Amino acid sequence: MSNNALKAQANDPSFKDLLDELQWRGLVALNTDEDALRKALNETKITYYIGFDPTAPSLHLGNLVQLLIMRRLQLAGHKPLALIGGSTGLVGDPRPTAERTLNTKETEIPVIRGGEPGPPGQQP
Repeated sequence: MSNNALKAQANDPSFKDLLDELQWRGLVALNTDEDALRKALNETKITYYIGFDPTAPSLHLGNLVQLLIMRRLQLAGHKPLALIGGSTGLVGDPRPTAERTLNTKETEIPVIRGGEPGPPGQQP
């Protein structure tokens, strides 16, 4: 994508503010204090992050939703951080049906580099 195409992207100006657009797009289901959220989005520039599971073999629809929100916030002047790996990757994906197993760096790092994950729960 050319630099001009990226510069031409913008949030929809027909909405009163960013939160209204995010809600209209179905990207906000719940929040704890809508007035505080609206104020933060409209009156300050926030830094925010999304994290991706480095042990997963690929991205999925849930990740796309995160990326869509991330881009909308970025277009409004906020600062995005995308994180892959780290401590969350070592702890693994929570599942309601099983206990978490501690992953090793050997499980996590190959996926970040484009390889296949090792067996989950291996202890060094």
